Amino acid sequence: MVDPSVQPLVEHRRDGGVEVLIVHSVEVFKTDVVDEIGRELKHLVETSDATQFVLDLESIKFLSSTALGIFISLQRRVVQKKAELKLAGVREGIRELFALTRLDTVFPIYRDVASAIEAFGNR
Repeated sequence: MVDPSVQPLVEHRRDGGVEVLIVHSVEVFKTDVVDEIGRELKHLVETSDATQFVLDLESIKFLSSTALGIFISLQRRVVQKKAELKLAGVREGIRELFALTRLDTVFPIYRDVASAIEAFGNR
């Protein structure tokens, strides 16, 4: 079970019209952690009135295949909402995983949150 006394696994903030979703867990491969992150991301997307989302993965060093499934599911929810999702802060090893699985063709990936937000062209 995830310990709620530690830093939240997911936080969010608004930057202009963009909802920035920040994943804080370093190793996203434990089932309970992945499930909790998935629930939190789903809730944030479903309750936000934003149509532009950035998923900040800067703190993540490792991902499981289950975590990739969570991100794909999140992308589907965003598209159903007629919104857009961009990834930011993806470390090189994880970027290679996205390329290997061809998920880099599903998710636009940016160096950092500021670059992803700029790519929306809101400023």
